[in-house]
Parts: sequence; C-alpha cells; structure tokens
Amino acid sequence: MFKPLTLYIGLKYTRAKKRNHFISLISAISIVGIGLGIMALITALSLMNGMEYQFAHKLLAVTPQITLVSPITGKITKWQALETNLKKNNQQIQSAAPFIELPGLLMVKGHTPNYTYLRGVSPQSFNRVFDFKQKLLQGNLKTLKPTSFSIIIGKALAEKLGVTVGDKVTLLLPKTRLTPLGTAPIIKRLTVSGIFSLGNTSYDTTIAFINLQDAATLMNMPQSITGLQLKLHNVLNAPALARHLSRTYFPKYNAMSWKDQNRAFFNALQMQKTVTFIILYLIIVVAAFNMLSSLVMMVTDKQADVAILRTLGAKTKTIMGAFIIQGLTVGIFGILLGLLFGLPLAYYLTPIADGIQHLFGIQFFSADVYWFNFVPSKLELSDVITVVISALVLSFIATLYPAFRAAKIQPAEALRYE
Repeated sequence: MFKPLTLYIGLKYTRAKKRNHFISLISAISIVGIGLGIMALITALSLMNGMEYQFAHKLLAVTPQITLVSPITGKITKWQALETNLKKNNQQIQSAAPFIELPGLLMVKGHTPNYTYLRGVSPQSFNRVFDFKQKLLQGNLKTLKPTSFSIIIGKALAEKLGVTVGDKVTLLLPKTRLTPLGTAPIIKRLTVSGIFSLGNTSYDTTIAFINLQDAATLMNMPQSITGLQLKLHNVLNAPALARHLSRTYFPKYNAMSWKDQNRAFFNALQMQKTVTFIILYLIIVVAAFNMLSSLVMMVTDKQADVAILRTLGAKTKTIMGAFIIQGLTVGIFGILLGLLFGLPLAYYLTPIADGIQHLFGIQFFSADVYWFNFVPSKLELSDVITVVISALVLSFIATLYPAFRAAKIQPAEALRYE
C-alpha cells in the first residue's frame, strides 16, 4: 500500500494549508500528548519494576527460597533422610536447613508483651541458606549454642522491649505442661545474644531466632522439625521446583516457593502495575482522539486535492495510505518524543528523586513501610517495547476512519465549488 507516491503525499499532507494553522496546532498537541503518555508510562512501569525488585530482594533475606512442610501432621520426622533424598534427586538444591517455629510472647518487666515468631535454627545450616551475617548488628549465630537458650532478636524489638545483648527476656508459649499443681503455660527465660536488622520494622519486631535443639526441647519435639528451608543455585527456578516437589511428595509433604509464600503481596503489586498502565495509557488514548480529529479536519481541508488526485487516476488504497501515513507520522513523532524524555527519566529516576527529596526535605518512601527509603527504578526493555507497540497500534487505528472517509470523496462533488 505504501508506495513512494503514497509516502510522498502522506508526508506532504502532514502540514495543513497556511490558512488553517488550527489543524497543525491539534497535530502538535497530539504529538505532545502521545509523548507525555509514553514518558509517563515508561517512568511509572520502571518505578513499579524497581519496587518489585527491591521487595523481592528484601523478602529473600528473611524468606526461604523453598519451604518444605507437612500439611497433615505439621511436623517432619526422620528429616535427615529426607534432606539427603532431596539433594540426591534434585541437583538444583544447593543446601537445606531444618527449622522449628515457636509462636509466642516475648516479655520484659515494665514493657508491653510482643507477639513473636521464634525460629529454632541450626547456626551451621542456617548460614548456608541465608546470608544472615550482613544483617547482624551485634553478636553472631555461633552464640546460639544448644542448651544455652540464647535468642537473637530484631533491632526494633530490642528497642521496644528496652533490651540489649546480655539482657534477659521471658518467653511465653501457647502450650501447657503438667505440673504437681496442674497444667501451667510454658515459660522460659532467654538471654539476648545478638541483634539484627532486616530493614523493615514489621519483620524486626516479629521474628527472632533460637537454637534448634532448644526449640525442640520447648516444643517437645526431640526427633522432629517443623520443616526444611531450601536454597537453590538459581532462585528463579524456585516456583517450578516447588511445584515438582509438591507433586513428588504429595500428600505427605508440601513445598512452597518464596513467591507462593508472598503470593497475595506480589499479586497486589502486579495488579497495581496493570492499573497504572491502564490509567496512564488513557493519556495516549486522548492524544489519539486529538489525532483523529485533526485528520478528519485535514480530510476536509484537502478534499479538493484528493478529488484532483482521483481524477488523475489515484486509486482508493493510495488515498487511504496517504492519510494513514500522515497519522502514523504524528504517532511516530510522539513516540520518539516520549522515548527521548522518558528513557533518561526512568534510568536516572533514583538520583533525580533523591535530589528532589534533599531539596524540599521530603521523603517519598519510608523504610519502615517499604523496606527502602529511596525511589527505586528498573528499566525493562520488554516494557518499552510493549508501550511503543501499543502506541503505534492505537495511532494506526485512529487513522482508519479519516482514511476511509478520504477514500470516499467524490471528485465531482468536491470540485463543484472550487
């Protein structure tokens, strides 16, 4: 359709006649509108990608890549044999660590009790699954010795309870035991041997670690664990391997990847990204309507020229192609304008936002809520391609009605009053 003659006419018609600058103004507004839409979309999607990346990176610091548990009994016996079998039959698994969960209350006299998920861990295997050393502010995992009943707590929890390394805290478990005086809750004094910070207040106040054997003693699970935490050579393979393990060991064991454990959270992020795309895409839609209006007026402005072309033998597809090229030219200029400003803005969004925060003394993201105190950005080529293609398609659709209308012009009617 787009032969040299069609291309020449379409590019020539991009400008309206000198007597009608209003059409050129609308075309310019369309270009700016498409450019703004492209720029806003690329920047917003890069921001959402950056937030998702930061959340995933932070979650992996406290969430095992794969967690294997027993949905029937809630505990795993003979876990050493299970660990050996997992490593033998799945080369993707790099290491494994057993754990025991103890939900309970941590208390210090004069302070409000804090509900905490204690995790009984083996320091040696836990270090192979998590890079926890970088999170420790005081102490180390080696202090979690068997029978020491030591505990490593988060920085926010330490501040809330007013304790530091060497202080005592009281653990109250939601379990009872028989005594000569009847049943009584399990209460144990623990010594704070370390303080860590994961960068998020909610995690730093609800997670603490004790030795695996001490946890087994408190929970009366001498030969059992709550589950196994697995680390893979490639974290991206976690969802697929988790599904494979669930099918292999069904119904005795169930495997959940780090994405499964935070599915609602990542679904909410994906929904937010989709809604953001739709809302900002409306800017391009409005610009496309402006383009359609300018093309319709252009058809009216050029109908005498079209009539002459038709009398000279121009075919219908030539006329349609000329106006389609004219509309696509406007769309392409708008897209290039959006890429010219959008790509640098998205790439340098973090330092630009930091400068704004420093200049006006404001904070866009709080680390207590979002785990980071900066504006993250991660420019993805796939997002840029999606935005550009969708804008091109919309620009093409906007040209169809004006091009069809131009092709229906009758030479005799158009030239009657010329």
